[in-house]
Amino acid sequence: MGGGLDYGSIDGIAVDGRGNVFFADPLLNAVGEIQAAGGYSKVYGLGKGFELPSAVWLDGSANVYVTDSYFSDVSEITAASGYSTVATLASNFNEPTGLAMDVYGGLYVVDYGDSAVYQLQFAEFGLCCKKKLGGGFKNPDGLALDAGGNVFVADTGNSAVKEIPSGCVSAGCVRTLGSGFAKPRGVAVDGSGNVFVADTGNNRIVKLDLADAPSLSFASTRVGTASAEQKVTVQNIGNQPLIYKSIGVSSNFALVSADTTCAVGKSVPAGGNCILGIQFVPKKNGALSGSVTLTDNALNTNPASQVIPLDGTGTGSN
Repeated sequence: MGGGLDYGSIDGIAVDGRGNVFFADPLLNAVGEIQAAGGYSKVYGLGKGFELPSAVWLDGSANVYVTDSYFSDVSEITAASGYSTVATLASNFNEPTGLAMDVYGGLYVVDYGDSAVYQLQFAEFGLCCKKKLGGGFKNPDGLALDAGGNVFVADTGNSAVKEIPSGCVSAGCVRTLGSGFAKPRGVAVDGSGNVFVADTGNNRIVKLDLADAPSLSFASTRVGTASAEQKVTVQNIGNQPLIYKSIGVSSNFALVSADTTCAVGKSVPAGGNCILGIQFVPKKNGALSGSVTLTDNALNTNPASQVIPLDGTGTGSN
């Protein structure tokens, strides 16, 4: 992809709404753009004065943000200048390597050398606040955010993936996700809130199903009776209370009221959870399927819905 400018070593990449690709090249000390127009045939250099750029990010106005590991700063290349003006936004890091932005324009920076994650907040006239988030990291190398403002970190030196819940500013509220990683270096979050990990030491990509609903299969059950109960824990991974508008259950299945704590109108706090107790209660013979459908305000989307597929086989009816 692209021509007209040599590549050295691509270390960070971002794509805008028109399909243009922006990248950091630490070997050539450059930031470049590969334009979608023309079939990705041309590469253009953006700005000047970088030394080991490591990550790039784009805002809604197509401005490009860059972490520079050598100068230990974060810069902005403004779209309005035709990508010729570079302004330093924040400095005094110690080898920043990762970058992300929330929906409010706040920048989040992984500082590999400081073993820290920072949030940068901006006011009308420049940088307002630089706040350290979480703690207990060792040479983290990548980060990503979900729609609820939770920060996910590739904690490379600890061979772990961690979550900094929205508002968390100490090591005590940082959560470790999954296990078995070896020097992970990158993370990404999909629109549902699932996390994908570049598990570098194991040469694999791992998906952490934080938001995808499970599928439940029940043992064959005699018609007119109830199967053994299966329980599903529903976690609020957002930063606002989760409120259910409806909980629907298909025919041949039922909620166990004594164990089900998820309820319409009930508020589940950020980071909290509730339980669905589900049974198979077949009304006829044969393979039967259905679902439990939750309608709520998950990840600040209203309405949002989650569907838990169900299946089982009814037996013994005349």
